[in-house]
Amino acid sequence: DDPAVASYLIEANLAAKKYSAAADAAKAALAQNPDDLRLLRLQAQALRHTGKGDQGLAQLETAVKAHGDDPVAYISLAQAYSDAEKAAQAVKVLQEAQAKFPANDQIAFELGTVFDKQKKFPEAEAAFRSVLARDPDNASALNYLGYMLAERDERLDESVDYLKKALQLEPDNGSFLDSLGWAYYKSDKLDLAEANLKRAA
Repeated sequence: DDPAVASYLIEANLAAKKYSAAADAAKAALAQNPDDLRLLRLQAQALRHTGKGDQGLAQLETAVKAHGDDPVAYISLAQAYSDAEKAAQAVKVLQEAQAKFPANDQIAFELGTVFDKQKKFPEAEAAFRSVLARDPDNASALNYLGYMLAERDERLDESVDYLKKALQLEPDNGSFLDSLGWAYYKSDKLDLAEANLKRAA
């Protein structure tokens, strides 16, 4: 009856591309835990893959109305919209959430990722910078911003600085090492790129 165990089972089925099994597992788990936002989010993923994406979105929209005081409800709905290639709706939900929870870094972070997917890079950068203004040691925001700059061949020295700081906070994070290796590669510092990419691998 543990919803966390159920969520792992759903994730395993999703990873194995057993989408009907994932949807069935989510339905069974939600029968016992109807308000669990993580389960609702995973169910929306499963339903999207089985051609019933609108049903999953509708349930998350209902969850936002029922849990308007919980920022996770808004984030879950926005992620589902983003997965469904409905970026405008994702942005709208996150901006509503940001107005309601202005100090919530996860909302700002998610908004940055959606803007990045839309290739609205100035808006994405502003969102990540707003996270770092409140929490300069947010390693995920440092990594995302550093990688985003490197990917666009922009301000590469600044990109490296962000990524090195992220690695000071999480020295063994393979994703961060990969990002730093990529930034060095883009900077034509191939020895440093190779060292970090090997370590990431």
